[in-house]
Amino acid sequence: MVIHHLLPRFVADAAPVPLAVDLAWLLRRAQLPSLFWAGACEPRWKGFVRPLSSLRVAQGDVLLTHQV
Repeated sequence: MVIHHLLPRFVADAAPVPLAVDLAWLLRRAQLPSLFWAGACEPRWKGFVRPLSSLRVAQGDVLLTHQV
């Protein structure tokens, strides 16, 4: 099972970004892998955030949407 975090924009000034990162950290501490997906992100996050167009959710995965 993988937890997918879906954000419309992954930029530092967007309100849900710090909350999503904190939640992912807690999930990883509980041995649950978390991945970030965004429609747009700042260049410095390119290795950390995957493009939304390549999102494929497998059966048993969880998709969390973070909205403002």
